[in-house]
Amino acid sequence: MTLPLDLDGRGPALLEPPVLRDYQNQALQALIDFRLLRNERFPYGGKRALITLPTVTGKTQIFAQLPKWATKRVLVIAHREELLDQAAEKLRAAAPGLLIGIEQAERTASKTDRVVVASIQTLSRPARLAKFGPREFSLIILDECHHATARTWLDVLAYFGCVPDISDLRDSDLRALSEQGDRNADLERRRLRTDLRRRFENFIPDEDAPFLAGFSATPNRTDGRGLEFIFDEIVFSRSIRQMMEAGWLCPIRGVRVTTGTDISNVKIQGGDFQDKALANAVNTPERNAVAVGAYLDHARHRQGIVFCADVQHTRDLASALNTAGVPTAVIVGTTDSLERKMAIRAYKEGAIQALATVYVLTEGFDAPETSAILVARPTKSSLIFTQEVGRGTRIAPGKADLLVIDLVDAYKSAGVQTLNTLFGLPPKLDLNGLDALTAKRAMDDLEDKVPPEMLLDALSLSDVRRIASEIDPLRATTLEPWLEAATTLAWVRTGFGYALSVLDKGQLGVIVDTLGHSTVRLKAPMQEAVTLGRYGDPGTAMAAAEHWVLEQAPGTAFMLDRSARWRADRASDKQLMLLLKLKIPHLTKITKGEASALIDRHFSQNGRR
Repeated sequence: MTLPLDLDGRGPALLEPPVLRDYQNQALQALIDFRLLRNERFPYGGKRALITLPTVTGKTQIFAQLPKWATKRVLVIAHREELLDQAAEKLRAAAPGLLIGIEQAERTASKTDRVVVASIQTLSRPARLAKFGPREFSLIILDECHHATARTWLDVLAYFGCVPDISDLRDSDLRALSEQGDRNADLERRRLRTDLRRRFENFIPDEDAPFLAGFSATPNRTDGRGLEFIFDEIVFSRSIRQMMEAGWLCPIRGVRVTTGTDISNVKIQGGDFQDKALANAVNTPERNAVAVGAYLDHARHRQGIVFCADVQHTRDLASALNTAGVPTAVIVGTTDSLERKMAIRAYKEGAIQALATVYVLTEGFDAPETSAILVARPTKSSLIFTQEVGRGTRIAPGKADLLVIDLVDAYKSAGVQTLNTLFGLPPKLDLNGLDALTAKRAMDDLEDKVPPEMLLDALSLSDVRRIASEIDPLRATTLEPWLEAATTLAWVRTGFGYALSVLDKGQLGVIVDTLGHSTVRLKAPMQEAVTLGRYGDPGTAMAAAEHWVLEQAPGTAFMLDRSARWRADRASDKQLMLLLKLKIPHLTKITKGEASALIDRHFSQNGRR
């Protein structure tokens, strides 16, 4: 996308600021600033940018503004019919008179259409793709771009020159894109992923290649796997918590309901529970009765969405709700378009109280009146869970909050998503109707004192406070075992990633973002922090930082060595006085190394990194 510049070269001012919210304008400006970059890494300007925002915060409204800056045609790619129509509607509202065509199934775009909104399923067909020249567009927008690691998406992006050609790779090879940090992958798979990373990292789009802008609900390091191959930067992001604190999303309260159903043996496929196997485990009269009882007990007078495991589970649970006096309609992938529209209209008008669905309503569905979410389908995907919860976070007149009812099944391993995991709360903590943000703020007050792994069995905030009063604060500074084995210097764990104090050189920080990218920064005394490098994972970043120490501060290496003998000596009076001054909790008997770790962690988390 070539952007027209104003006379002083700063790029175009944002148009119609009253139309957009402050963060939407900021996201637009972040895209423009990234596009205007010119440096060694981006010789032709930034080309591939990712924006991550929670569900219902107006991602479509943001990208609907972008055609105003495009010098050639614009292509919007999505994967659901609802998203296509929604995008076209927002584009027309942002620029009345703009010629917009839809390329999907029997619908075709005209050569005169300024914007083409296309289904990925249709566009991935060679005959449909060949209608469009690779340099016909100056901007490509990916809606819900967390799907973009699939072959259909990558083939289309390669055709337009946004990613390297992958035609020589098998589908099984491409699965290596999502195997970051998978220690169970064999040596060949890990080598393949390394080769893929190099192929993508070494790829530089041509000067006239389209600008790629991706929009998605905030990915984490699991759901965002592979996106680091496609996008160069997350140029703008906001979390659910940030949006709630800013007043753009409603408060969320949580209730945990134990079902007694054991899902420990349900097959895992693609990182989540296999649909059919999961449905066989959870679609029982007993568990459905628990779900209905939970809705009646906690959400009897609320409009709600019920997320289920498969089509049959959706029908069975909806039937149980209807029998119990909760008027419920079913919306699944095979639901007739007219029937779906009638059900949604009845729901919005209050003629029915609940919608039972499987996957369909996680994207492109807007019903502000929704004030209850019943999570009847366990998932290991925080992205899916975030999208489900997000369906009810929109603010509406007379709506005080959103109630999320988590059906909690027995599961021997970690990883099932709940409202607790979404907000970084202990997995067994029962909010019991408490506002999740209030609970999170209480947890934040204890962040320096309690390492997360010590709270796995906390059942209440009272439990958390008790554990905090008994905990060894040093546990919060220690590295994960796999990182400790890969490093030699005295790193400490922090809220942002990892830190290392390099004496008079300052503080080295490894900041880990939501794509798993790890940036090494140096904060020298009385100076602004500078970036030393950017890497694919924290282990690689910390190794690079240690190499920097050996080159730039070789005389400090023995002092920084984690196994240095001085670290076992009793803490000095100066260290103990500083711990007291900084109000850092510590044990009575503490070594120099332990005191250093606590002090380093404090300074790194309070802006001195």
